[in-house]
Amino acid sequence: FVAGAGFLASLVLVFAFALGSRVRDHIRVDTQAKWTGHLWVSAEEGFQFQEQDSGRYRRQAEAVREVLGQHPNTDILTPWVQGWFEMQAGSSRRFLMISATDFSLDRPFRDQTELADGAFPGGQDDYGCLLSTSLAARHGLRVGDSITLFIPSVFGARNAMDFPITGLFRASAPWYDDSAVIRAQDYAELSELAGG
Repeated sequence: FVAGAGFLASLVLVFAFALGSRVRDHIRVDTQAKWTGHLWVSAEEGFQFQEQDSGRYRRQAEAVREVLGQHPNTDILTPWVQGWFEMQAGSSRRFLMISATDFSLDRPFRDQTELADGAFPGGQDDYGCLLSTSLAARHGLRVGDSITLFIPSVFGARNAMDFPITGLFRASAPWYDDSAVIRAQDYAELSELAGG
């Protein structure tokens, strides 16, 4: 009886944690979409990039762009990526959430992001990044300092680059506390998707 009860209790806990994680992710994405007006598209589970399929990926992206470009609710079309990557600041290394966007096009992001110091990376700021004030305070970083970001390539490598901090932003929600934002152009270069 005790073993059976323990087994059932462990099943309930596993189910509760899994459900909680899934609900949290849905709430986060839904909240971000409402605040920014972004349309969120996720890669299929277990997706593996295949270089020989690049033509098909491009055709699919162009078809999506064509449909969205003609939709009356579409204001802008801008690349936007979000994922988890590694950051090194001094001797400290940690995983953080990183987002990539085109700052010159992404008005909803600029309008909804409160800068505490510095500025958004511009066209001249190759590999410039925004860092949350929480993360900057934890590592003693400020505008003008540099951090190293490790961006996974679609071919399996992890490309490292020093990113100067051009601005610090106040996190609009707890899940943004450990996050950085870079230019979509720089993400494309480091992930080896440039031109894709």
